[in-house]
This record gives sequence, C-alpha cells and structure tokens, in this order.
Amino acid sequence: RIAPVRPTLAREISRAWISATPLNPEAVGAAYVWAARAEHLAPDEPENAALFCHLDQHLGMPPPSADLHAAAAIRRAPHEPFLRLWRAHIAATHGQWEDALEYSSQALEMEPDFLGARLTRIRIFMSVGDLARAREELAEVRKRVAALRGAHPGPAYEQSLLLLDPADLAGMVRKLEDMASPGRGSTP
Repeated sequence: RIAPVRPTLAREISRAWISATPLNPEAVGAAYVWAARAEHLAPDEPENAALFCHLDQHLGMPPPSADLHAAAAIRRAPHEPFLRLWRAHIAATHGQWEDALEYSSQALEMEPDFLGARLTRIRIFMSVGDLARAREELAEVRKRVAALRGAHPGPAYEQSLLLLDPADLAGMVRKLEDMASPGRGSTP
C-alpha cells in the first residue's frame, strides 16, 4: 500500500524539480504541480507560500503575481523577516525601489542582524545612486559581520553571510568609490 503524500514531501519534490533539472517549462510546470499539491494538503503552512515565491523568482514573474504569493506567505508567517526580504527582491527586480527599501527595512526591524537585508539595501541604494546611504549601510554590515563572526550561527540564510570574505566587502567599497568618481557616472 502506498502512503499518502505529505505536504513536506510535496514541497521537497517541487524543490527537487527546481534544482535537479535545467530551468525549462516541463521542470517549472512539475515544480508548480507539486507546490500546489503541498498547498492543497496543508493550506495554512507558510512554507507553501514561500515555495511559490521561490518558483516565481525562477520564472521572473511580474510583480503582481509574485507579490501576491509573497503577501500570502507573510500573512501566514507575519514574523518571518526572510519573507519580507522576498518581497524586497521582487520589488527591486522590477525597479520598484521605494517598495524594495520598505520591505527590507521591515525585515531589519524584525531582525537587525539580518545581513541579507542589509546587503539588499546596499544594492538598492547603489541602484538609485544614493552612495552616501550605501556607504553607511556597508559600514553597518562590516560592523555586524565582525560582531557576529565566531558567535553562535543564526538561521541558515545568515550562516553563509558570516563566512563573507572581507575581500567581497572590499569589492563593494571599490564599486561604490568607482561610482562616486568624477567621469564614471553614478549608476551601477
């Protein structure tokens, strides 16, 4: 007898379709089918909506659809800063800089050491040419990386940032300096 599919298994199958195959319509379609099955089996689990956000990112969905999935995930898990960052990425991808900044700020209000949100803010500031604020945020990232290094690792999305190479931060500094140099322009 075959056991019924559990929502966690359906999500894992969906993620496997995304990561194990080249991005093509069949893989994306299968990933959506399994995500929808997980949604049907457990409609209140925030991970389901987060999975749809992930699929939307792979497809480059337009803001209304992608934002709808992100908003649904936030309603299910209102205290999860990572979902706010999803919304910031969706908005930034489509040039909605004010919205992107607002969502990343909301993530930081919930978790001030959320380095991913801070790095996103640097990219937003650089994209709109606000180099002074980009530098301020970069200084904050440096300070927090130094303070967090060696501390108990936080959530998975922070662990990789704790390993952030100082050379990567130096590269951001160089890019900011290049952008601010006369004759180079002020856009990335």
